Amino acid sequence: CCCHVRREVRTPGLAKSFIGSLFIGYSGVPMVTPPCNEKQCKKRSTSRIILSYQFPGWFWERSLFTSFMTAALSGGPEMLIRVTNTIPYACETYQHCLDGNVVGLRRLFEIGKASPFDLDPDGVSLLHVSTYTTPRGQFVY
Repeated sequence: CCCHVRREVRTPGLAKSFIGSLFIGYSGVPMVTPPCNEKQCKKRSTSRIILSYQFPGWFWERSLFTSFMTAALSGGPEMLIRVTNTIPYACETYQHCLDGNVVGLRRLFEIGKASPFDLDPDGVSLLHVSTYTTPRGQFVY
């Protein structure tokens, strides 16, 4: 149904190097999400907005991630704000994700050289990189 569909808006590719990368994802937001088109859908989806901004590399090698969600199960609204590191493709951490080297990645986590929240230059998390790559480093979607 259309009330449970996730929608997103992204910065165009050419603008990323100048102004940074902005991602806005949302679902179930009143006045933005259309009413449900399915008779079997009992209620609107949980309202959720995700905002991620990756600063341009010439300015700051960090990203800002915020999430706002309202859910009856959690007892009310939740908000998360996180500042993450942006890591280059050529770094050891990224290579371990591509190769599936869990031991090497765990070692970097333990000594504080990497974090599960680190992002690649395109704003993709290490978890997504390791999940969507084959052992040869090719992305699979």
